Amino acid sequence: MVNEPNQVLPFAALAAGIPADKLFPVDLDKAFALLDKIKSDVSVWPSSGDQQQQVLRSGEVDMAIMWNGRAYDLIQKGTPLDIVWDGALLDPGYIVVLKDAPHKDLAFKYMEYYATHPEQQADWAKVLPYGMANKKVASLLPEKVSDALPSSHDVVRIDPSWFAANQKEIAKRWQEFLAGAQ
Repeated sequence: MVNEPNQVLPFAALAAGIPADKLFPVDLDKAFALLDKIKSDVSVWPSSGDQQQQVLRSGEVDMAIMWNGRAYDLIQKGTPLDIVWDGALLDPGYIVVLKDAPHKDLAFKYMEYYATHPEQQADWAKVLPYGMANKKVASLLPEKVSDALPSSHDVVRIDPSWFAANQKEIAKRWQEFLAGAQ
């Protein structure tokens, strides 16, 4: 499992029986209780996409909760792997411009270009198929690439605002959990 509580805790809550439509706010007590039950069976908590790939390539783990683009890359490079989307989570990413950015105007021009050019997003997705901002992207891709996008599947959306509002408690409990503290 990835060493990212904002991704692991929703999985744990789902596994503890919380329905997907009632996932937020995450019941941290139930999620951590479930994780405590399986902690001894988790051999590694990868902290990067590269480490996620390495533990699968090397055979250190037989399965992983990992980022879809990294799994797709492994498959393309010959690692015998299947992506299972049942119960998958979508953790959205964002493009932002800092309030006092020195080249704010250029940053906004880039964002506008990115948002209005699905062909370029499709080219990017062919290399690393993470979700793209423009809904037209999937129709511009070969089926095997489109199928590797989260938008092609029924996924549970993570609520980043809930995590932002609760980050201090989550970070403290996550560190205690990894360290073995009760």
